[in-house]
Amino acid sequence: MSAALNFAKPAPYGLCAAGCGQPAIHRDNTKPNRLVCRSHLPEGVIWAPFIGKQETFMACMLRYVLFGGGAGPGKTDCALRKWISQWMGEHRRWMAGEIEASVGHCIIFRRQMPDLLQLIARFKRFYKLLDPDAEWNANSKTATFSCGYVVQFAGLENEDDWQKFYGNEYTLVIFDEATQFTIEQIEQIDSRIRTNPDVNPELAATLQLILCTNPVGHLTKLWLRERFVEAAEPEQPVLLRTKLRDGRTVEDWQIYIPANIYDNPAILVDGKYEANLMRKSAEARRALLDNDWYVDAGSWVGDDWDLTIHVCEPFPIPASWTKFKMGDYGFAANSSIQWAAVDFDDNMVIYRSLTIAGKTAKELGALIREIEREPLVINGVTITGPEWDPETDASTVWGPMDQSLWSRVGETGPSRGEILEQMGTGFFRADRSRESAAEQIRNRLRKRTPNANGELVIPGIRWFKTCKTRKKVGTKQTWTGPVVTIPSVPCDVANPDVWDTTADDHDLDSAGYGCLHRVQVPERETDEDDLSFARRKREVGAMSGFPGGR
Repeated sequence: MSAALNFAKPAPYGLCAAGCGQPAIHRDNTKPNRLVCRSHLPEGVIWAPFIGKQETFMACMLRYVLFGGGAGPGKTDCALRKWISQWMGEHRRWMAGEIEASVGHCIIFRRQMPDLLQLIARFKRFYKLLDPDAEWNANSKTATFSCGYVVQFAGLENEDDWQKFYGNEYTLVIFDEATQFTIEQIEQIDSRIRTNPDVNPELAATLQLILCTNPVGHLTKLWLRERFVEAAEPEQPVLLRTKLRDGRTVEDWQIYIPANIYDNPAILVDGKYEANLMRKSAEARRALLDNDWYVDAGSWVGDDWDLTIHVCEPFPIPASWTKFKMGDYGFAANSSIQWAAVDFDDNMVIYRSLTIAGKTAKELGALIREIEREPLVINGVTITGPEWDPETDASTVWGPMDQSLWSRVGETGPSRGEILEQMGTGFFRADRSRESAAEQIRNRLRKRTPNANGELVIPGIRWFKTCKTRKKVGTKQTWTGPVVTIPSVPCDVANPDVWDTTADDHDLDSAGYGCLHRVQVPERETDEDDLSFARRKREVGAMSGFPGGR
């Protein structure tokens, strides 16, 4: 047994029940309500999860599990032992003579061979403590236990390496550092998780796909975020219903269990690993320390984007607030339309958005008209009333749109901008200075205004959390929209002050046009007898700068 841990701060679960004065970090599995330190685990226990997220993960038997989202919670330690509960069931049935040999097969993947070899070395330190007769095969990288249960290690260095495993059957698949794998690799290997439920009903009830990772990477990260993180609140099981071609419905469950360094008391002891993470970039700190799936290293917004501040719960828009909209057009790529309201302190809230591809200017105008004819209702709460005037057959919410829509290069007849104008959508040419737009967006992201309690929590720009749209990519459904794309658009390598225009930047462009339309003038000191800048705006009305402004 290793030495006791000396903590700088008490653990949240109180002191060890043995009375040694050490923090309690494990549960005594012989007496579940007894919490102990590492030194007072029951005799014979070779490893135990820490109380909290590790414990939740090890006990979880749902079909699909995403574990982690931050650095240092002991994901790999848990992944290396996740198979033990399945093996124990098979070993018990084998000992009782219920089965001749287990067909249980766990396979643990790492993308690169050096990482895989480290996993194998760690596995070899303990597996024979469970079964001294277990045999290791260096060629196949498998351990075969007395009951026949197999634990295998494998790499998927090349994108099509999944084909090497396609004819096999597995009862437990674990991807360690899952965002390093491609979506196809994960889905193809997942299709190999199976066993005959008539022959092995107990084993069939424990089939699992385990994904352990940090929130880094790109496409796979976005896929995991959409599938697990955005599907429900953390640790909230999600029911998956699949209708088969013969009419039957099959149900499975999935869950996201977030964890980070603060769920691993052993690594917090000397503080060195935490200090190392805190020295990283702002984006890396948010991802690795705060489980933030909405930030990317090198993103243009960087540390200026705070999910807890810049994305908010929907609320009814006061009738006295100025409203306008902003847009950026795309056909093959996305068009982005965002509707904004501005309070008396010139803070902007985007309360509705439309991010959609494949629409002509006429089709987009018709869709905007359809949207604005109806009140915006979210979860039974009316956010704003209709914004389309039936008498004039025109929008009451005007705003800037990318000026390139009014270009006639290679076109005959009215430009796309003119088509939108003729349809009454209320768009006019936007200022197109990317540098100025970038500065205005960043100013608004950084601005804070006190709330009623005097807390500086209201930013210069924020979005309702509903400002995202489902889109289809191939046969898959995923999310797009401002709260999804804006935090992930990278910097322009040649000019880090602006964003990369080759990325999915239409929502950011749209927001830029809106911020240029509502340029923020720095606050200035005034005499007591003089009206404050904010009071002046209230008296003369918000500076709309467009016909029909409200």
